[in-house]
Amino acid sequence: TAEDELTELSALSAVPTLAPRELRRADALFQARRFEAARTSYTRARTAGLPAGDDARAHIRVAACDVRLRRHRAGYDLLRQFDGAAVTDEVGFYRVAALASLGPRDTYRRQAVAFATAFPRSPLAEEALNDLATHFIVADEDAEADRVFRLIIERYPSSRHAERAYWRSGGWAYRARRYDD
Repeated sequence: TAEDELTELSALSAVPTLAPRELRRADALFQARRFEAARTSYTRARTAGLPAGDDARAHIRVAACDVRLRRHRAGYDLLRQFDGAAVTDEVGFYRVAALASLGPRDTYRRQAVAFATAFPRSPLAEEALNDLATHFIVADEDAEADRVFRLIIERYPSSRHAERAYWRSGGWAYRARRYDD
């Protein structure tokens, strides 16, 4: 297919600008949430030869694409290579996101809170807490979801998930007749 030929051509190409251009394309696709195409493009950029820092970022993004495409085991396994000082907010977030599906539930819950505590200024920390609250809602554990929503309100009072957190937490307080909350 044309896709296979392009991959082969990319691997054999001696054009020094191919890898950075492909990396920019992959980043644009990732931002547009076109994860299958982004994954292919990141892989192509890595094959074409990237500097070490860019190669590590592309490697992380390949794993992130896998997680977003619900290939949780593959994404988690790729991210296991990053330990200790190499763990960035992006690595931590996608590990936690993969754990949400891989389980066990208690491990996911602990890791989500630990991630949000380790990277409090990252927008991904708020995203992880919102995902955790949703997890508790689906599991019909409203008190735990309320606790997480209150944490979102406390840490990120004007964030993109704050309105939902206020609404959910206020609704539960009203139903429980905690009018002061």
